[in-house]
Amino acid sequence: MAVIDDVPGITVTVQVNGQDATEYTDPHPSERDRDDAPVCPVCTKFIEAIDDTVFSVTVAVDDKIYAWRDVEHILGFFTTVDGKLRVSKGLKRGQPFAVAGGTEWLVKNSGETYYKPFKFSRINTGTNYLYDICP
Repeated sequence: MAVIDDVPGITVTVQVNGQDATEYTDPHPSERDRDDAPVCPVCTKFIEAIDDTVFSVTVAVDDKIYAWRDVEHILGFFTTVDGKLRVSKGLKRGQPFAVAGGTEWLVKNSGETYYKPFKFSRINTGTNYLYDICP
């Protein structure tokens, strides 16, 4: 569960096949990811990406800890996958969490929509060579 100390009461969790993924801390955090960074605080975690496996992102807000103040506002969160914005959601006081698990697509000609869940792509980390040995 990713937590930014400067923004208490908000947690972000990635689920893989419906189970919370094991998270690992970045051993080489960027300047923005350090606790003493002067810009907007960031928290980076790593998880294992299993080929062709469905995943989702849950953002939760603890109303007793998060500083909603007296103003009625919405806490927005944006989910990017491979550097592209895929889902934006908003949370209000009393709404404990929101899940981004995929993208809804609109079919232009029919006006119908379909839902495409987030899924890890297959990663090829090596090169396979096929040799023909001829006498």
